Amino acid sequence: MGYAISWIAFKDTTVAQAAGLLGLSLSGETEEEPESMFSGVHLDSGWSVVVINEYAHTFVRERTLRQVSAAAYIVAASIEEHVMFSSSEGWENGNLIWKVAHASESGPRHLQEHGLLPKEYLSVKERLLAAQQREDENSREVDYMFDVPLELAEAIVGFKHDKAIDARFEVFEPEAREGPAGGGLLSRLFRKT
Repeated sequence: MGYAISWIAFKDTTVAQAAGLLGLSLSGETEEEPESMFSGVHLDSGWSVVVINEYAHTFVRERTLRQVSAAAYIVAASIEEHVMFSSSEGWENGNLIWKVAHASESGPRHLQEHGLLPKEYLSVKERLLAAQQREDENSREVDYMFDVPLELAEAIVGFKHDKAIDARFEVFEPEAREGPAGGGLLSRLFRKT
């Protein structure tokens, strides 16, 4: 079984603020690992991470990222281990700043690079490219390039979906609509006009 999830990290934002930006609220429950549909944690790095237990969820699509990045610098990641696809991207002031993606079906060394890549990118890419070269000379069983977008996001935020952290995750639930004009960001974003 592999991961099929998404996450968004908000710089200098509390967990409650991050949840609110996505139209979520704290449920009062916590969990050791992010197993609920929506959960979040505040990291010592100053980032708050919202984990979504669904790959390519609406929250990590362009329309939502454009909206929520107006309030904070964000890094978003999507992971689908069944087809070995991963991506990470940075947004600020409603604009995509950078994006890195790997699709194994496009080749073992595939990397899609876009925008002004973070300073951490080159060292992450070179280290994992060297590991891929060693792997290709031997058994060709491990796809190291899959980790490039994810380790880049980790270098910036301090979070990787498959690494334990010393904190509990707050469980979120969707905010109830407050009548026809109310609701959280998502209800406002996706309301039919």
